[in-house]
Amino acid sequence: MATPAEDTETGDLEIYINRQQPTAVEAPAVFSARENFTITLFNEGEAVHVHLSCDDDLATALDLETGNHYVHRDGAYHIPADIRDVEPPVRGKLKISVGYGAEASYVEVRILERPTRRTVEVDESLAEPPQREPEPGVADIIVTHPVRVLLLGLAILLSITVVIAVGVLVDPIVAGVLAALFLVFLIGLVVLGDRDG
Repeated sequence: MATPAEDTETGDLEIYINRQQPTAVEAPAVFSARENFTITLFNEGEAVHVHLSCDDDLATALDLETGNHYVHRDGAYHIPADIRDVEPPVRGKLKISVGYGAEASYVEVRILERPTRRTVEVDESLAEPPQREPEPGVADIIVTHPVRVLLLGLAILLSITVVIAVGVLVDPIVAGVLAALFLVFLIGLVVLGDRDG
């Protein structure tokens, strides 16, 4: 006894055995698939042998383990159904029989065109790590900014001279504070000059 059901394109083909009465078969009238699927036999009664067979049209499109399948009492049995490399659409009948053929049901199985998969071309250069510019060393800084380096050197020399003079003439703590402030001022000038240039 086949029960009408919606035509589905995804998931399992679910078939119920022994649900209403012994050896009763309930299956959708139509099942459509775009990709491999599983036939699931749900037994809601005593253990039973279920025989599956495909007509000639369906047999060319579907790789399915036909024959007898033993389904335990109140159990489920899963049968993979792999779609062969055929030109869709293909329609055929799957026969489900129980009780040595006493009860049979048919499902029209439709094999539809597989979904198209989009491909994205990726530039091979993306597989390589990005080239990073090396951090400039002292020699690079001297070559690219000789005037700034000279001014900074003179400023450091001048600050040392001022610190020594203030330290000798006044107070060593005041001399240290003045030297620190002067160095911060000079470094700030160099950093700001780097941003502008």
